[in-house]
Amino acid sequence: MPPYRIGIDVGGTFTDLVLLDEATGAVRHTKVLTTAPNPADGVLQALEKAAAEFGFAPGQVAAILHGTTIATNSLIERKGPRTALLTTRGFRDVLEIGRQIRPSLFDWEAEKPEPVVPRRWRFEVTERVTAPATARREERSACASRRATAASPTSAAKGRGSATASWRRTTWPARASRCPGPTRPPTPGAR
Repeated sequence: MPPYRIGIDVGGTFTDLVLLDEATGAVRHTKVLTTAPNPADGVLQALEKAAAEFGFAPGQVAAILHGTTIATNSLIERKGPRTALLTTRGFRDVLEIGRQIRPSLFDWEAEKPEPVVPRRWRFEVTERVTAPATARREERSACASRRATAASPTSAAKGRGSATASWRRTTWPARASRCPGPTRPPTPGAR
């Protein structure tokens, strides 16, 4: 069995390499500058430098473990490229709402950080992920179901007649506006 294991951490400034000699337990370390825009070049430079410094051949390495903080740093520093988010319909604002992940859980006046992806760049997709992890488009959206129920002749027979359905459409325009497609003819002069 090859006697060496290598761990590599690619950071924003340096690429660190740690070499473990499993036969003796000796741990050695070296570092090189991280190479932008292709950090893989820095990883190869670190491997070549370690092989030259510590005198091992590639065939003597049992495993190479790799980690990086580049993505985490770009999120923290807000230096990454513009990013869009595709999410299941109904979950567009989940990251911004934040639930229990707040700097001060019970402080109602605590300021939340700006979302990483602005709302205008978050897009909803009508789908569901099934148990075997396959995406399935919904046959009928919740909005289409509401419109169909409100307009169906059976709803009148159950005491939910067209007057109630009409009242819902005129009293709750926010609900209708979240649904794709027209729910009623536009009112003249309305925005």
